[in-house]
Amino acid sequence: MKPIFLVLALVPALCAAAPSADADSDHGYGYKPKCHTVYKTIYETIYEDKCHTYYDTKCHTEYDTKYKTEYKKDCHTYYEQACKTHYDTIYEKKCETYYSEECEKYYETVYDTKYKTECETHYKEECYGYGYHKQCKKVPIEKCHDHPVQVPKKIPREKCHKVPHEKCHKVPKKIPREECKQIPRESCKDIPIDIPVKVPREVCEKIPKEKCEKIPKKIPQKVPEEVCDYHEPHHEPHHGGYGYGHGYGYGYHGRRSG
Repeated sequence: MKPIFLVLALVPALCAAAPSADADSDHGYGYKPKCHTVYKTIYETIYEDKCHTYYDTKCHTEYDTKYKTEYKKDCHTYYEQACKTHYDTIYEKKCETYYSEECEKYYETVYDTKYKTECETHYKEECYGYGYHKQCKKVPIEKCHDHPVQVPKKIPREKCHKVPHEKCHKVPKKIPREECKQIPRESCKDIPIDIPVKVPREVCEKIPKEKCEKIPKKIPQKVPEEVCDYHEPHHEPHHGGYGYGHGYGYGYHGRRSG
C-alpha cells in the first residue's frame, strides 16, 4: 500500500509545478482570462485482505487398555525331604607346585654403522696461452665421500624361564552323605491374572484455519483543476459602423461573452 500513497501524494505537486498551456493565452477573446488552480478530492476504492483465524474441532476415538485382575487357584504337589547325614572317608590327592629355573644361550644379531670412503675421479680441462700458442691439458680431480654401511654382529644372550614341578601326596577327607526320603505335600495359591479391557475415549483437538475476505477502502486523492473566468471586463460602449454625412449612420456593437 505504501507505493500507492506515494504516487497519489506526488500527483498534486507535479500538476502544480507544470505550467499551464493556456495561462498566457487570450483564447481568442482579445483579453487575457483570469485562471487559478483548485484541487478536487476524488476517492479511489481499493480492496484489502482482512483475515481472521477460527478453530475447527476434530475428534476421533482412541482406546485405552485397562486391566481387570482376576484370581485363579493354582495347586501343585511337592515333596519334602527328610534326610539323615552320614560321613564317608576318602583320600584326595593334594599337589603342590614349585619352580626351578632353566636357562639357554642364543645369539642376537645387531648392526653397527661404519663408514666406507668411496672416491671418484673426473678430469678438468685447463688451458694457458692465447691463439696459436694456446695449450690445454686435462687435470684429474678426485672427489671422495663417506657412505654408511651396516655391519652385522652376533652378541651372545641368555634366556631363562621357570619350569614348574609338581609334588603330590594323599590327604584324608570326610565326605557327608545324606540318606533322604520324599514326603509329598500339596501347596495352593491364588494367582492374579490381568485381563486387558479396551476402554473407548474421545480425543478432540482444535485445528486452526484462516478465512480471508476483501474489504473495500476509499483512498482520497487531490486532483488539480484549472478554473478560468472568461467574462469581458466592464468599459464604456463605443460606436462604429457605416454612416452617411457627418455623424449619421448605422453602427454595429456587440459583446463576446465567454
